[in-house]
Amino acid sequence: NELIVNNLEIGKSVVDCSIARNNYKKDEIISKFIQFFNKDLSSSSNTEEEGNEGKDSGNDKVQSQLLENVLRLSTSTLGNTRDDWPTAEERRRALFLEKLISYDDKILMAVIEGLLDLPVERLIQMCCHGVFSHVVENVLIPERVDFITRKKILNRLMNHIIELTCNAQGSHIVDKLWPFTTKLNVYKDRIAEELINNKEMVKKSVYGKLVWKNWSLDMYIRRRGDWKRLIKEQELEKFPPKENDSESPNTGDKRPQYQNNTNGKRPF
Repeated sequence: NELIVNNLEIGKSVVDCSIARNNYKKDEIISKFIQFFNKDLSSSSNTEEEGNEGKDSGNDKVQSQLLENVLRLSTSTLGNTRDDWPTAEERRRALFLEKLISYDDKILMAVIEGLLDLPVERLIQMCCHGVFSHVVENVLIPERVDFITRKKILNRLMNHIIELTCNAQGSHIVDKLWPFTTKLNVYKDRIAEELINNKEMVKKSVYGKLVWKNWSLDMYIRRRGDWKRLIKEQELEKFPPKENDSESPNTGDKRPQYQNNTNGKRPF
């Protein structure tokens, strides 16, 4: 495990070998990764102090530590105002975390909790970062994230939709929110309305124009019914009905059915 700190390629190779062998020892590998990246990797002198601070915080501490320990956000170019380009090390770490996210849902949820634990300003900075934004993109997968957690993520982003839309990296996040809001149509409508209410600003941006197109907002304005049908098709694609889903017999009527009596009339 200690080798992975200085050479993440080893960790990536372990995951690749497991995948190539039909997820061989996957649970054991994930357990080791979570256990290792939950440790204080910055300084052994802080281990006891941080351990005491985290006694009452449970899994939140685990998940927050994992995100920080893999990406090392505190010493990164995140939030810099000097227009520093992301470093090769940051790119390497982000790619490693993306690999882990795609590998297992436990890592996915750990990263999401770490993101939710960040101040909103810091989260938006990640969404606009040249490298770390890809980590955020990779967690916006509706099929793998439950409804409550999706709502938590969306609530953190809702007040920054226009800012993200007009940003080179952030616009990709808004694009990902189109599928991420599947079956959460209140959020989808709110985002669409926010974009339309700021149409002039959005269409002045080359990135905003792409978001406008990808959200089919001209259809939303002119043919709302078609837009709603598009949403319904998306829902069926992302969450197809289960084979055992069935409606009430014969009529397809889901309302409570009256029992037959002697004269076939409904009871009063």
